[in-house]
Amino acid sequence: MTPTVVYETCGLRIRSAMELHLPRSDGSAADVDIELGPVLDDDGPTPPGEVVAVDEAFDVGWYTVTDTGVDHRLRFRDCAEFVVGPGARTVTVRPMPDGRTELIPILLAGTVLALVLTIRGSTVIHASAVARAGSAVALIGHAGRGKSTLAAMLCGAGADLVTDDVLVVEPSRPPTCVGGAAELRLRESASAALDLGAGSLRRTADDRTAWRVERRAVGAQDLGAIVLPVPSRGCETIETRRLPAEEALLALLAL
Repeated sequence: MTPTVVYETCGLRIRSAMELHLPRSDGSAADVDIELGPVLDDDGPTPPGEVVAVDEAFDVGWYTVTDTGVDHRLRFRDCAEFVVGPGARTVTVRPMPDGRTELIPILLAGTVLALVLTIRGSTVIHASAVARAGSAVALIGHAGRGKSTLAAMLCGAGADLVTDDVLVVEPSRPPTCVGGAAELRLRESASAALDLGAGSLRRTADDRTAWRVERRAVGAQDLGAIVLPVPSRGCETIETRRLPAEEALLALLAL
């Protein structure tokens, strides 16, 4: 039987027998237990319950989230369903027959974690983030906007990694944030352009390069800024523009 490991990320301790490539906890207590359930006998796009969220990355949707009144179901097309139990204290993984089960650890550390945190009352944003001297910068935007690439460049210049995908923000004064990532997942073009050091690299199940970052920011950090990268192949200099409050809010709501 595979031994369980307790990981710590975004303020949660997660116990799992599946390797999640997240920072490990020093203790044995856990807030969330991940367990493997029976194979899913219904491979349709929508699980039982009231639909509360749909990601339309594909025509039929990449994932659908439903609320059954007892639990939440998060089903990924051609992969698996994740059943988040009452209070988000458990996550049961139900793989699909002949599904892309190799993606399950990546989904657990990303979208599933974000759902668990949301159910538990946290404010979650999809972001990469780095920190220097206790002050963090969050990099947000849709897929392909260069969040992880820019975070890797900043870490290579001496910044500490806060997170690569899921960031919890506390709307305090000043606002704070907490992440919990041990590595950055980069597209092939980005990893080839950066000097990352071969000893800290691995290939992921979704065909990306994961760079294990030694310098990590642990615990809550003051959130100093939120940056929306706008990549350009023709730009030769870095330009920044501070958005007015109204424009910044609309940009955040559009993500």
